[in-house]
Parts: sequence; structure tokens; C-alpha cells
Amino acid sequence: MPVCEGLPNGACPKKVNDRSVAIGKGDLLLCPSCDTERRRLFDEAQKAKEKKGRNNSTAAPKSPVTRSSTEKKLHDTDTVPAEPIAASAVEQQRTTSGSSVVPSPPPCTTITIIDELLAYTKFYRNRCTSAELHRLICHFYLPAEISASKATVTSQFKNHLVGCPFITSRRHTTSRPAHDAEIEDILGILEFLDNANVLCTVQFAAVAIDRLPKYGPNEINICTVVDRQQQIDKELNELKEAICSTTANSSSAQLLTAASDKILEAINSTNDKFNGQMRQLEAMCQNLNTVTSAAINLNKGNARSSTTPTVPTSEERAANIIVFGLGEDRSSSAWNSVLLKALQHVAGRPVEIADAFRIGKYNPAQVRNRPVIVKLRNVWDKRLLLSNARKLSETAEFHRIGFAPDEPLETRRKNTMKRLHFKATNEGKHVALSADGDCLYVDNVIIFSMKDGLIRNKSNDNVSKPQQ
Repeated sequence: MPVCEGLPNGACPKKVNDRSVAIGKGDLLLCPSCDTERRRLFDEAQKAKEKKGRNNSTAAPKSPVTRSSTEKKLHDTDTVPAEPIAASAVEQQRTTSGSSVVPSPPPCTTITIIDELLAYTKFYRNRCTSAELHRLICHFYLPAEISASKATVTSQFKNHLVGCPFITSRRHTTSRPAHDAEIEDILGILEFLDNANVLCTVQFAAVAIDRLPKYGPNEINICTVVDRQQQIDKELNELKEAICSTTANSSSAQLLTAASDKILEAINSTNDKFNGQMRQLEAMCQNLNTVTSAAINLNKGNARSSTTPTVPTSEERAANIIVFGLGEDRSSSAWNSVLLKALQHVAGRPVEIADAFRIGKYNPAQVRNRPVIVKLRNVWDKRLLLSNARKLSETAEFHRIGFAPDEPLETRRKNTMKRLHFKATNEGKHVALSADGDCLYVDNVIIFSMKDGLIRNKSNDNVSKPQQ
């Protein structure tokens, strides 16, 4: 059974290890409660992100600030100098208050983390769409580099990432590789830190410049096209030189010509032999068809329709159920719609069926409804319907309908005998079985046999008495 992988900050509180564990948020095996909690944390993070974006877009500047060309250039490159701003503030304070000078606040301490992937991601995070940035990182960086960058940012800010749904370790699945999900985790962690005002205290630097893409995520990568064209030109030149060197060697060309002539001669002779054998095989097939047609015509008059109904095997019955109490109607679409509603009510979701048909011949004067055999698509739907069949009695629309497994007649009669034996024993009646165990007696009266099933109002004189 699958084991729930729990919450971002710990294991599963309920330690669930059953069939309810399924692939949930972030391609993880989660129980319903842990999946709901992870989605709640993710939704809260997204709401905080949207709220911050709305505040930034609707907030008006407090006062107009005139920047010089140098300050504008620094602002455009996301580098805000601390000392000039402080000096201008001190100067303004001097002009307004005379000789009093208010000291500038100490600059905010920042830490520097050397990581090329994180530096590139932070810079272009708000300059392009997440899909473009995700695609570029996935194509440019190796899976080991992506995993190392996630481990770096997680270890550096582990105190600030409590409750963050993106710190869970990833693994490969059939739908997507682990590094593809880790890229989303890195983008989500940076967004989480930005919402918590922590990202402003850190700067990412790049040392290996060759591990930085030379273009933005939303730019056309013409460099890759040129490199690929150069590689193709190089391969074409090498192929041209090889062909020229081969042609220049006349002796080698003569040997190749003689060898090719011999090969062609051998191929032609083999082809002639193969064609002769094919003609012989076609003649044999024609003779065989003639003999077969004669045998069919000879036995056609003696053929009889003696086919007997085959008994379904246990494998064919594995995904079948029998539905009792379904109302009769000459139109199959009428009772088929009621059947689908009953299946959906019990399963809690739409259930696909392969086929559904009634047992027995239609008789308008018959009071009891004929049972319906329903062939399901898989065994899991059968188990779900049989385990929740009690829900039918809770609804007035389906209280007359019942589900039972499709079992052989012998198995059904054995189960019926066990059920009657258990019921009579609990009621305090005298219960006995025949010598061969095929007949059930209650108070010295036979009520059930493996041969005839349930016995009602029949004489018991000619029936063997139970073994005392």
C-alpha cells in the first residue's frame, strides 16, 4: 500500500497507509487530509502574492522625486546606491532645519550567495513570464545544477520557509522528471521570500559566466541557430573531404566497382531462386484452397446448429455484478438510465460499463423483475459498488434495487446454504445437514439443497434424513 508523504513541515499526522493515498499536490503521494492542507498553504501563498501585486499597482507615490541620469541608470539595473540617497536626505534636512543634522539610518545588511542559476532567475523573475523562464532554465541548466540551486536556497533560508509548500524533495515520475518540478519550486520559494520581505536582504552573484545564458527568456535565441548552422557546415566540409579523398584513390575505386558487380550478380541469382520458390508456394496454396472448398461443400449439408451456451469462466465474471429489482421495460434505454443513476449514486461518481443485459425471457405477466448482468470496465468499480451497496436502501428511488457479485450457481447455492444455516442457528432452531452435506434441515424439515436450491411446500418423504 502507498504511504502518505505528509506535510511540508513534517510527516503525515495520521500516518495514512491505505488505498486513499494518491498522487496529489506537487506529484506527491498524499492522503486526502494532507493534500487538502498543502493546497490550502499553496492558495494562501498565491493570495498573498496577488495582494502584494495589487498593492504595488494601486499605491500612489508619496512625493515626486527627481532623479539624475546616474540614479536612473542605477535604478534600471536593480542596484540602488545607499550612500547618495542618505547624503541627499541629510542635505535636505540641513536646508530645512538650519544647523541641525539628523544622522542617516544604518544601511540594511545583505548577504551574497554565489549561484548562477539563482542570480539569473532573480534578475529575470519579474521581466518575463514564468513559462518562458521555466522553459529556458530547463533547457540550459543540467538537472544536477537545478537540484543544487534548490538545495542552496532551501538551506540558506530554512528559518523563513516554515510552512512553504515548495521545500519538499522531488522525485522522478512517469509524467514529469524531478528537475522540472524543482524549477517550479525555485520560482515558488523566491516568490514566498519576496512576499515575506526577505528577498531584499540577499543578492545572488554569478562567478562562472559561461553558465549564464547570453539572452533573456523572452528573446529569440539567434546564437543557437548560428552555432547549429556552423556545426552543420563543418560536418558537410568533412564529408566533402572524405568523398574527394575516396574518389582520388583510383585503385580503391576499381576494387569497389568489382566488388559491387559481384554483389549485384549474387543478388540477382538469389532473387531468381526466391521467385521460383514463390511460384511453387502459390501453386500449393491454390491446391489447398481447392481441397478446403470441397471439404466445406461436403460437410455443409451435415452441419447442424448444435452450439450450446458456454458457461462464463471466473475470469470473465471478475468485473461483473448482478442487479436485482430493476423495473421491467421493453425499451432498454429506459431501465438503462435508471441503472446508470443507481451506479453513480452508490459509487459517488459516474461508472463506465461495457455491457448490461437481462437474464431470461421477457414475460409481461411476470410479477418479479428479471435480474440484470452488468459488465464493468474494471474490478475496482465492482468492489466499490458491492462495498457501498447499502446506500441503495437509504434512497427511496433505489430502495428496491440490490447488487450482488456474478458467481457460478454452485458458489451462490453454497453461500445461500451457509447464510440459512447461520440464521437458523441464531434463532435457536434444530439445524442438521444430510450425510453428503448437500441438504439443509431445520427442525427435521428440508429447506434447501444444492441440487434444487430453496425448497418450498414440497413433500419430504422421499428425501434422505439428516445424519444424527
